[in-house]
Amino acid sequence: MISSAKPTYITFIVDKLNNGIVDPKHIVSEFCIKFQKTERTFWNQWKIAKLKWETLHEAKEKLKEDAILQNDLNLFKSGLKSKEERQLQLQNKINELDEILLKGTTPDTIFDNKAMISVDVIRNLTAIERANLMKVQREITAELNKMGGDYAPAKSEVKVVGEQPLFN
Repeated sequence: MISSAKPTYITFIVDKLNNGIVDPKHIVSEFCIKFQKTERTFWNQWKIAKLKWETLHEAKEKLKEDAILQNDLNLFKSGLKSKEERQLQLQNKINELDEILLKGTTPDTIFDNKAMISVDVIRNLTAIERANLMKVQREITAELNKMGGDYAPAKSEVKVVGEQPLFN
């Protein structure tokens, strides 16, 4: 079957398929007129050309999908931070909390519903706010210590000399 296929016939049909004409009814008459061949010749060439086009089309789609996946992967990687960057970010948060706790004040807004106005003020931290800030600071410090490996278990080599019973 393939040995009787002429490349010009196949190329003609594949070009039509690439142009979006996928219904053979719309190609057969033009094929028969252009090449002075019968419909039977067209249908034989159609089978071969259709397989070739599907193979090429699948390869193109695979390349598009791979390009999209690679682009998504690059975007994902660019959003990731290194261990040192994350540690620096956590340390900056700890420093900000230290400043707030040392100042002992926080900005606040007071609303007056009757007069329909708001006033920005700086007030002292309440005991609960101070306790919550200290708790957050401890949690961030613990996370920073974990990232640094401070809580890694100590490994030591154990040698067993002789056989000793586990239970007496």
